[in-house]
Amino acid sequence: MARVRLSSISTVATEDRPGTNATVLVHLRVATVAATPVNSRRNFGTPEELTELGESMRRRQLQPGVAVTRAAYLALWPEHAERIGEAAHVLANGERRLRAARQVGLETFDVIIRDDIATTRATFLDAVFTENIQRRNFDPIEEARAVEALIAEFGTGQAVAAHYEKSGGWVTQRRILLKLTPELQELVSSRKIPLEIAREIGKLPDDQQLDAWLAHSAPKPAANEAREAVDASTPGGTATAGESFTAVKPKPTKAAAAGAALTDEASGRSGSVPDQRDSEQASPPAVIKDWHDIEHVSQVILDAMDPKQVYQLLELIADRLKALR
Repeated sequence: MARVRLSSISTVATEDRPGTNATVLVHLRVATVAATPVNSRRNFGTPEELTELGESMRRRQLQPGVAVTRAAYLALWPEHAERIGEAAHVLANGERRLRAARQVGLETFDVIIRDDIATTRATFLDAVFTENIQRRNFDPIEEARAVEALIAEFGTGQAVAAHYEKSGGWVTQRRILLKLTPELQELVSSRKIPLEIAREIGKLPDDQQLDAWLAHSAPKPAANEAREAVDASTPGGTATAGESFTAVKPKPTKAAAAGAALTDEASGRSGSVPDQRDSEQASPPAVIKDWHDIEHVSQVILDAMDPKQVYQLLELIADRLKALR
């Protein structure tokens, strides 16, 4: 393991034994470095993006990772011994760069050893979170999980807000995203649900969240596109522009069955399947006469479509709205 002093570029005194209290840059073998399991970040880019970064690092790694020694890390999280394997050092930040190095087969990885950030779990999590929060593209759900982890160590949301010089609302706005159903959290992560809408939906019970998102997701500019999507995914749907969309409304309605199926699918339970005889005894069809009545439109869509088709419709509308901005 070669060591390079930073005396010429740092105002912090360096030391003979790396990892005690000063800034020391070392060239570590990639195989001896592990990423911390407490990093809330999950999206590190595509294989192609990691390859591009790795090849850039092969020429010159300008930004080193920040790590602590194995002993310092396990003093905080002894239960992670199996997860970090035989690694001699654990990263606080720089996991994307480590992944890129592995992607292109680099043998060494530049790291600054900073055991001083591992005095407590809170100080270590602070070091992990601080780099992520400065990223403009930080996944909102990943950020919310990081805030939740910080609260577990700092004790309260107010303490976390004070530490980062934020308002209490800053913490609350992030935590509420974790109250969304897993499916809606995925849409937030992929930027298909605006954060302001996601926070409002997160205040609702689980079984009302999908309906709320449906109500928000088909405003006037997307009405025709939404109608086309519904027609295309509904058997026998042949409505053209200017016509009312007609949906067969079973008796009993499929709205309750569709909602139950969505809830059951999310929780892994087996949902009930509507009896085919209900369709054969269908009451007069429901007609969408006013596409501006969002609540009515969403109800007819739920009555007419399979839950998976509803999700496909939501994604289509979200993509079209994004293009309109």
